[in-house]
Amino acid sequence: MKKATFFLWFYLLPLILHAQQQASGRENFVARLDSFIPQQMGKYGMVGFSMAVVDGGLPVLFRNYGYADLELKIEATKETIYPIASITKIFTAMAVMKLQEEGKIDLQAPVEAYLDELKFRYAPGFRPITVHDLLTHSSGLIDNIDNGSMCAVPPEPESIISEANKLYLTIPAGLKRNYSNTGYALLGCLVSKVTGIPFETYVQQQFLAPMEMYSTGVVKPGDTLPLLSKGYLKDSIVCNETPLRDVAAGGMYSTTADLTQLCRMLLQHDMISNRQLLQGATLQRMMTDQTGNLLLPTDDEFGYGLFINNLGSDMDSLIGKNIGHGGDSRVFHSILVVFPVLDIGFVLLTNAANGGAFTKAIVLQMAREYIRLVKEIPLQKSVPVAFTPAAISADGIAHEQIAGTYGSGGEDFVSIRAKNNKKLIFRQEKIKLLLNRDEQNLYSVKYLLLKIFPIKVKTASFAFREINGDVFMKTIDNASKKFEYVSMKDKGIPVTASWRSRTGAYKIINLCQGNLLLFPDELQIIGNKILLHRSDPLKEEEDFVSFNVISDTMAIGDGIERGSGSTLEVLPNGNLYWSGFELTKVE
Repeated sequence: MKKATFFLWFYLLPLILHAQQQASGRENFVARLDSFIPQQMGKYGMVGFSMAVVDGGLPVLFRNYGYADLELKIEATKETIYPIASITKIFTAMAVMKLQEEGKIDLQAPVEAYLDELKFRYAPGFRPITVHDLLTHSSGLIDNIDNGSMCAVPPEPESIISEANKLYLTIPAGLKRNYSNTGYALLGCLVSKVTGIPFETYVQQQFLAPMEMYSTGVVKPGDTLPLLSKGYLKDSIVCNETPLRDVAAGGMYSTTADLTQLCRMLLQHDMISNRQLLQGATLQRMMTDQTGNLLLPTDDEFGYGLFINNLGSDMDSLIGKNIGHGGDSRVFHSILVVFPVLDIGFVLLTNAANGGAFTKAIVLQMAREYIRLVKEIPLQKSVPVAFTPAAISADGIAHEQIAGTYGSGGEDFVSIRAKNNKKLIFRQEKIKLLLNRDEQNLYSVKYLLLKIFPIKVKTASFAFREINGDVFMKTIDNASKKFEYVSMKDKGIPVTASWRSRTGAYKIINLCQGNLLLFPDELQIIGNKILLHRSDPLKEEEDFVSFNVISDTMAIGDGIERGSGSTLEVLPNGNLYWSGFELTKVE
């Protein structure tokens, strides 16, 4: 053997052996998938499931299980088209950031500077909502404006602006991160206004075509997509979802084959078709937490259009964060997640109603197995996590200031009263708790069995904080050390006689055809709360939305969680208006 050949072989041999080991690892990973995926699909009632793995900038594995069409026995493949719901928000954020790179959008500017027809009704003292607020879900806007959201022929996307103008905003921007489809729908309108072309056209031109994502687009009325998967409710009942009005919030479809290109993009393999679609610094900004300055912070991180999490292992410092987004509609559920440090990504797409629980249950397990078997990193169970200072921070608020009613968005609101200077009585429906304050102003929890016998609850603690005269309730998970501000104390305004006269059954007079949401149908009053009952005849579900009175003609959805802050208003004709629905009383 020649000397040069020997040295070449000396350097190539480790690479060849490593490639062989990786191939063997992938075989073991596939065997593992083929063992537990069908089992989990049966457990969760799945019909079809497609997945992909990206490693080193290349798609290295596609795996498909079950059916895209159960009746015709058409199997799911990497070319099967699934609606991807909120994974769409990644493209929306990329579009906004592309325009920001070009100097056409200032993220700190009020969104009304770009959408001059947008006229928010702010509560006194509120600052304007910025583009940054919309991108980070910290605008204070409600989650959805329901009527018109899903229709056989949905309204134009810009109609969301006129609906947003009907809201009265009582949650200030910058207070808390609350997921808002309405906010991302407005970002889509902003992209259209700034570019002068429809949002989906801009995304197609700037991202989908250069990335060769030819099976990705926006669902429109009358579209025929031969490879589109059917969607299934429980017991394999077919459910044909109608198109979405709020396209930029969740109106796109794709395949696992196409979405591996998006994984490559996020992993900064960004030279696609010899074009750099977004600058590396821009992608890094999108994948970095942008919510650290909120008045009510959380341990969870969110960038621009992307959730940022840990795998949950004591090797996280080596593995790095996992970054991505999920998508959930009525019957289609999806997850796209990347690990930038390891240069790997995963795509999961499903077509059945319980797919959200299924994908969330398996995605991290899949990632752990791939990291262990293919990347050969020996993951171990998480080491104990310590509380962050923000988790255990609390004000020393007098019990008299804490006592009151705290909205939760429904009929299960919380009532708190002071028992003495250290203890609070907490009631929520049939649950009664005893909260005991310690030296840090945190409250340990005891469950009162039969409302009498105290049993210590080790898993949770409570804290309260006062900001600008409002009192906020925080829950703390003692095991995970995670915390979240979940509610705000009501102002205690009593329900007026005019609102009491409006209780009773209602019918919708402007329901769009094909709407698959819960429908409001009755107004009730409990204490100082107005309750709007909603029902879904198809899925046999029901719930309540709860409101606090603002005036004789306006009430606001209580609480500070996702969906809070919706406006219930009396129209000049005496009908009620809520979330796009006009309701007339049934006499």
